[in-house]
Amino acid sequence: DIHPHAIEETSKKLESNGFKNINVEQGNALNTMLPDESFDSVLLFGVIPSPFLPLEKLIPEMSRIMQNGGCLSVWTLNNMNLPKSITKGGQFEYTGKVEGVHKFIKTVNKQ
Repeated sequence: DIHPHAIEETSKKLESNGFKNINVEQGNALNTMLPDESFDSVLLFGVIPSPFLPLEKLIPEMSRIMQNGGCLSVWTLNNMNLPKSITKGGQFEYTGKVEGVHKFIKTVNKQ
């Protein structure tokens, strides 16, 4: 997340729920500076839609940092044709919605 307050609150929630294998870091989702294929799972919670994070830039960056077969989970209040919007570039396949969270699998190594 780019907001320090969100980092602090998320870290507190993770700690209070006993999660120990998750790192929360402040950063820019459009240019994470993280190594290629370094994550098997990414959660975008309330990130989409945003005028500051256009999908045509966000999705390739998420694909770049995710391992093939990795899971992209997206929670949003506005569905805005979300599955079609995320899968149209061919980097992700939609697998369904579980308890309000859209799930996608990274299908190919595209950037």
